[in-house]
Amino acid sequence: MKSIEQVKCVKEVNVRRAKRSFGPRTLPYLRARANEIVAGPEYLLTRHSDEETIWECAFKTIIQVPNRAVRAWSIFVPANEREENGDAAMVLRTSCWRTDVDLREQTWTTTDEPSVDSQLGVFRDGLSTIVRHLAELDGLVYSGAGLDPRPIPVEWEELSLERLFAGGAWRLTIGPDVSNQMLEKLAHSLSEDIESLLADPNTGMAVDSMDVVYPGT
Repeated sequence: MKSIEQVKCVKEVNVRRAKRSFGPRTLPYLRARANEIVAGPEYLLTRHSDEETIWECAFKTIIQVPNRAVRAWSIFVPANEREENGDAAMVLRTSCWRTDVDLREQTWTTTDEPSVDSQLGVFRDGLSTIVRHLAELDGLVYSGAGLDPRPIPVEWEELSLERLFAGGAWRLTIGPDVSNQMLEKLAHSLSEDIESLLADPNTGMAVDSMDVVYPGT
């Protein structure tokens, strides 16, 4: 492939697509597959009583703990309700890749499917706490969220936050050496809110079918 990069002091530059450097039944392939699943779908499509609803991601947080797990929590809202009525209903999702299991058992030698568990649910009730925490997060985003040196070490290596609006998106990645305690506290609160609703068998709204659409599919 002809290089399109302008590189100084190098006689030859080869440009390759990353997927060509590894194939199925390898650890890099399994990792890429797991990260794709954990990060979650691009959008959802539900059908109920002849009514279709497209759901788009409005919030996502992902935390990576080295050699243990990659976890994600996300909130989807109806595409036409992002700004005006985004709290009327939500789809909540959690996902976890148990990296410790796959590393210990060398899962990639026998399958291309990583040890990922995900849960989804459609909700109309019990969302008030989530709505409040999202409003608090938006307040921090609008005021400008800064980072400070981290006073106390943490076990994770990366925390990603995304807040998506109809007109754009806000994204922040926090490493183990810096911190924003308010943002991290809100991310933790939202993850607990999501898990609490998904764990309650008496909550959730029934739908006839759901399409879970990943990027490029």
